[in-house]
Amino acid sequence: MDQSATVIAIYYYDGYFYLPACVRSLAGLLSITEPITIIPVNDRAALAEEIELKAAAGNATLSNADFRAASENSLQAAMHLPNRLAFLTKTRRWSLVEENGAYTLIPFKPAPLRGVVEDMEQAIVLDPATFAIEASELLHAQLGQ
Repeated sequence: MDQSATVIAIYYYDGYFYLPACVRSLAGLLSITEPITIIPVNDRAALAEEIELKAAAGNATLSNADFRAASENSLQAAMHLPNRLAFLTKTRRWSLVEENGAYTLIPFKPAPLRGVVEDMEQAIVLDPATFAIEASELLHAQLGQ
């Protein structure tokens, strides 16, 4: 993935979508941090709007010190999950990646040993004109909503 690509992280757990801020280090590494937008699963319009807002905002680049302070722990705490294992096993996760004007929704799947990895075989290219609404509908469909 190109370092100029915009990444939107989308998590689902227990009836809510969680969209944290995605940030980059000076070296181009990606992480998530606060603020975290929490949207009820039944509010499709709010989900599409937040996806559009995050796409317009892009990914901020942080200093090395600030990037090291960024952590998935705030997301785990917002979900009220007791530990990292619960976070990895009880949540659903997607990345929405914009690269050169093209948007791709990428689900995650369990990794061979532990954790999760992108499931590129299930990635879906979205229409750039309607990507946010399309992403919202696809997320709901994948959850059976």
